[in-house]
Amino acid sequence: MKVCKFFSAVLIAAVCSIAPAAAVRSARAETSRAIDVYLIAGQSNAVGHADIPADSTVFPSVLYAGQVQCGIDAAAGTNDYLETFTPVRGGLGGTPDEMGPEYGMAEALAPYYRDGRTAIFIKSAAGGVSLRNLDSDNSGRYGNYYPPSLRGAAAASRATGVQYDRLLNVFRTVFDKLIAQGYAPRLRGLAWMHGETDRRAPDEYAGILPVFLADLRADLGRIAQADLSAMPVVLGEISDTSTSYDDKLVNERFNAMLHD
Repeated sequence: MKVCKFFSAVLIAAVCSIAPAAAVRSARAETSRAIDVYLIAGQSNAVGHADIPADSTVFPSVLYAGQVQCGIDAAAGTNDYLETFTPVRGGLGGTPDEMGPEYGMAEALAPYYRDGRTAIFIKSAAGGVSLRNLDSDNSGRYGNYYPPSLRGAAAASRATGVQYDRLLNVFRTVFDKLIAQGYAPRLRGLAWMHGETDRRAPDEYAGILPVFLADLRADLGRIAQADLSAMPVVLGEISDTSTSYDDKLVNERFNAMLHD
């Protein structure tokens, strides 16, 4: 929960420096209800596998939409909320018995989103997938996040960029539905929770990550019809002892790269 609350605090601080209509299709903004949009993407930590607390809360002013664990050839994943949205609650993680980071983030954001203010988390994630152009293990099952600008020089496979493209499609679907429902969506930032699959290749990851973020900001901006070149992105660290304590130095090196 502390990590999710930190994400929320950072995003709130970051968006204060953005013009209020940074991600609104301006032609409709004046007659629509504003809604702040936060993206969650990455692998298993973004999907969410935490137990639902016994005193699980529903956050009516913070909505949820998205799709997780959707295979390369699948039309739907787990916990699909693309046609209808739901208030954030427990049970929106990898299975209906688990919760994801949206719960802790909603808990932190709820005091701000009241008195008519509304927010929505849009999540697209799959466990164990790579940012690199891998097609093995879970990347072979779900695809990877390899960015468009690098694909021309890479050997393409059926996994290449599938999760990147799915993230855009999920965002486009939800964004358009929000507008159809009378909202004026404002994209406030991205929580990128990723890295365990790529932690042993920090140098390669460091070369891909800036391209990924630049491509994503540009592509999201085209969908939102806005300049998102300064969209805040919060990079979640992996646990220092992820997998085992013996991997502590490997994980610390990866996390240090995220701060460079």
